Amino acid sequence: MKKKTVFFLVLLTLLVLIEGIANAQTYVDLGLPSGTLWADRNVGAASPEDCGDYFAWGETTSKSNYDWSTYKCANGNYKTLIKSVRPVRCR
Repeated sequence: MKKKTVFFLVLLTLLVLIEGIANAQTYVDLGLPSGTLWADRNVGAASPEDCGDYFAWGETTSKSNYDWSTYKCANGNYKTLIKSVRPVRCR
């Protein structure tokens, strides 16, 4: 039983490592004082040359129609735009 448990743990560890390598991101060191690394591609991009997804200001999901009627921080048009200096939960 102990051999099976050890084998299972080793196999699980290898699978986790392989998954991590497959999903690994490449980062660029811009020499920032904070040491923050910058991604080498945009969100949703398959390669550094790809555009990736588009997002409306303040929104966290991409969409295909960018219009005042679909903007979460407006109630249908630009005249009802929600303004705030603090984080707001739009619709």
